[in-house]
Amino acid sequence: SVSGGQKKYNFYSSINYFHNDGLLPNTACTNITFRNNFSYKINNWLEVGNNLSYFHSTAEPGTRASANVFEWIDATTPGMVPKSPDGRYGMAQTPAGESQAGNALLTLETRMGDTYLRNYTGKLFATITPLEGLAIRGSFFIDKTDKDLFNTSIPADRWNFQTNTRWDLTSTATKSLTNRYWKIDRHIVDVFSTYTRTITNHSFDLLLGYNQEYY
Repeated sequence: SVSGGQKKYNFYSSINYFHNDGLLPNTACTNITFRNNFSYKINNWLEVGNNLSYFHSTAEPGTRASANVFEWIDATTPGMVPKSPDGRYGMAQTPAGESQAGNALLTLETRMGDTYLRNYTGKLFATITPLEGLAIRGSFFIDKTDKDLFNTSIPADRWNFQTNTRWDLTSTATKSLTNRYWKIDRHIVDVFSTYTRTITNHSFDLLLGYNQEYY
């Protein structure tokens, strides 16, 4: 981060990078954030400035499936062999078979795609003091968020390692592809003025404002 200023201006800027590999396979995420605040006093009656921020996030597909993974773990059995050294995924190896027992590792590792999230916020403002005791302040604020989601599954069969046979042929089953996009916009305009005047022992304050929001 960098900050500084003098009598007429002040500024602050920062950038942050964060990466986490995740506790579970295929659940890594990366976040990048940026922030900038700036104000400048042009003369005795005008001051302008801005507050800006940006956030970008990338998440692997396992992050969306992590909640389901814990459900699969709860539904599995001690006889489950998640994966063999040669890369094949297993099923419950108990005599009963427990065909419906979940394989949490298969759920995580057979997801493909990423989720991208971007957020922009910014505020531009100005203060005018044309007369003693009178201040007129105006600002424009924007908050924009958009999200891209691409998700599909990688075909993978489950094996009974005791008999070395495929239990289900999911690699030949019809697969789904999900591609979604969200967008949220919010704009706010504020204009308000204050006037303070003292006459003898009496003080008067006047406030007048206008607000408009678009969502």
